Amino acid sequence: MTSSKAPSASQIVPTHYQHLLMQDGHQGDLSSWRTGDIAVDLADKLLVSKEGDRRRFLAHKGEAYPANILWKAMAQFAGVSWRNIQDRERYSRLVPPDIREEFPALSRSHHKTIADYAKGDTKQHAILCGEALTLADEYGGQIPSVDVLGAHLRRKNGPPPAWESKLRAVVRLLEWLCDSDAPDAIKAAAAKFLRAAG
Repeated sequence: MTSSKAPSASQIVPTHYQHLLMQDGHQGDLSSWRTGDIAVDLADKLLVSKEGDRRRFLAHKGEAYPANILWKAMAQFAGVSWRNIQDRERYSRLVPPDIREEFPALSRSHHKTIADYAKGDTKQHAILCGEALTLADEYGGQIPSVDVLGAHLRRKNGPPPAWESKLRAVVRLLEWLCDSDAPDAIKAAAAKFLRAAG
């Protein structure tokens, strides 16, 4: 990691995306998906990782910076937290636009709940979306709430094993540590665990 001054938000986020992010703000599902799609596009273009390392870095003018610099830059224009931008990127990757277009009746929150069970499998995600719509018949034609959908998925698939839920929490924490201002030894230990967790 470099110690030189990080680039400014306007140096990282292209102007046309700056304008879109400022328009989106807190405007609901459509803007959240669009912000997530922008984050995916910028992450794919600007973030790199070293071989064998899960961490991503912002590459700028030959220097490497923590990945959260990108999300923080986007957050300045969107008016939301950088964690919110990171979350939007994650779910925009897990729920591609074609799935969203195929199931427009489901909210972003429904898709997020389903994505946690589909685990990146878009075919499984589509099947679970169909189940969510079928559940509407039991609720007078109304799409069930996210809580009802989550309960249905837990009953059907069973809750994830406790170790898996805890491991996910640990991985999120370690990813955060890798992108934080933690001492290099802590970052190195976190990265080593992330590589081992695969």
